Amino acid sequence: MKSSVDTGWVRVWKADGIETYARDLGLHAGRVRVIAQLQPLQSVVAIAQSSESEMRASGAQAELVRLERMQTQEGEFAALATLRAQVGGQQLERSIGIVYADDSYAKIDGLYLSAHAERFRELIRNLILFYPLRLGNPRRRRYLFAPPPEGWQPIARGLAVRYVPKQFPLAYGIITVLPATPLGTPPKTAAVDRFLNEDMFGGIQRLGSPTAE
Repeated sequence: MKSSVDTGWVRVWKADGIETYARDLGLHAGRVRVIAQLQPLQSVVAIAQSSESEMRASGAQAELVRLERMQTQEGEFAALATLRAQVGGQQLERSIGIVYADDSYAKIDGLYLSAHAERFRELIRNLILFYPLRLGNPRRRRYLFAPPPEGWQPIARGLAVRYVPKQFPLAYGIITVLPATPLGTPPKTAAVDRFLNEDMFGGIQRLGSPTAE
């Protein structure tokens, strides 16, 4: 497959990332912003809906038309949201790509004229698929799962997530979703991993209420 990341795109370095546009089309045809290490983590749905609301607030007619789950060549979770918009009689498209790291995400945000959609889509898709997080593999990773029924609230602890009842501590109970651990981990390494990250309640003692001196 021919890559669209080539000398046909002009790159401009910004304080928070990179902006690029097609050399032969100019800025008026569209641009793509790439921003790394954004926090806190957000779902692509929340990011896309927020972008849609911002565009409408600025006077554009905007609609979220497509969400796509993706995976990078490094095996990281990614997603692509597509919005269509009309501003001052011009038909626009906006593609928002998200590449998820363990505690942050990269955002690839393109806004362009619909007439040049195919060219910008190819660039954005390539930037998502081949985005280099360089986090290493294998390693402990989050994975997709169905959350507990309504009535439980999540509390993040590292890569793990605990669910406790919303009435906690009046209603007691804990569901812990641990990250996936690579197969073939040496036994001593696995034991330390469990001690630090998995056996969260083994050997823990309550010290009582603190007293003021």
